[in-house]
Amino acid sequence: MDTFSELWFLMSDHVEANMKAYIIGCILAVPFIYFTRKWTVPLIFYTIEICIYMVIMHVVVFVAVNLTAGFKNSSSMKMLRPDGVPVDAVYWTTPLVKFWEKQIYNPEWLVYVEYAFAFILIVLVLKFRPMHTQKPKPRFGVDGTKKGESDQEAQAVANKYGRNRYADEWAKEAAKSARASRVRKPSDK
Repeated sequence: MDTFSELWFLMSDHVEANMKAYIIGCILAVPFIYFTRKWTVPLIFYTIEICIYMVIMHVVVFVAVNLTAGFKNSSSMKMLRPDGVPVDAVYWTTPLVKFWEKQIYNPEWLVYVEYAFAFILIVLVLKFRPMHTQKPKPRFGVDGTKKGESDQEAQAVANKYGRNRYADEWAKEAAKSARASRVRKPSDK
């Protein structure tokens, strides 16, 4: 729990120190986001999605490094020192909170492994979940009536004749054409 409280105090101290900048940024950003919401809202959600994937990846690397170090230390065949730790003990760690400080990573190359995972993650997200902007819904139908009015009329027709009316008619037409193709015409004899 100490790690999470450290993260909370780190964020709250930063917000308190830069409160004016955050207020000015919000005052400027809210109208901009409102007027360009067709493009900015999907971009914001896309960025939040990538950040969630990055946090999950960072936690997985943190757990994997700690499990690997614990397994190596507990399965060592060397003699134990008086404190109960093997002679060839490893102290591999990655920071859970201050991940931007490279000197905390032990071994130091683990930071580059996380960079590589982050790059692969971004490429996979871009390939399999590309960002799409929102499409505005048309206000008027093809016949020029307001969209809500024609939708209500279509719903009334669907309720009156049944939702599967046309599906049934198409099935009957397909069956008729299949039968007609099997019947010999008199000119074919």
